[in-house]
Amino acid sequence: MKFARIVLAVALAALAASCREKAKTAGEAARRFPFKGIVRQVDSARSEVTVEHDAIPNFMDGMTMDFPVRDDPQVMRLIRPGDRIEATLVVEKERFWLEKILTRGFVGTPAPAPPTVGPEKQSGFVTPVPNQGVQVGDPVPDFVLTDQTGARLRLSELRGEPVAVTFLYTRCPVATACPLT
Repeated sequence: MKFARIVLAVALAALAASCREKAKTAGEAARRFPFKGIVRQVDSARSEVTVEHDAIPNFMDGMTMDFPVRDDPQVMRLIRPGDRIEATLVVEKERFWLEKILTRGFVGTPAPAPPTVGPEKQSGFVTPVPNQGVQVGDPVPDFVLTDQTGARLRLSELRGEPVAVTFLYTRCPVATACPLT
């Protein structure tokens, strides 16, 4: 009987240690990164924000993308487009979200530049307005491309040539964050 109690005590201790180790491993699976950016859109119904964010060292380049928010519900009622924020980006396997969001001021949306008649307009260049789409029939703003060989060229260098352009993500640290091509 004494032997059975000892075996049971050892088994329970091992089980408790195993549970603690699993909880510790699950907690360690989530990686956390400091996050800074400007809110461009708020979707309170989905508890999601679109943020133009700075580069996240050792994780991803700066870009504009949607982020789920896991924070106090009051945060979603307070955040507005144009807010500069700091937060923690949490990445856990295929999931990611923002938490501990703090606002750090407001950045107004830049007004479109007035049309010019100077040399820039005559050369066919268009100055892009950040985060503003191009309508069908509008000229596409000039930008730098990296081709399949790694060479960089400006879109304007291809003027007058037939051109087909495809954009894709070459790396995406969270598979569910980037659209599938």
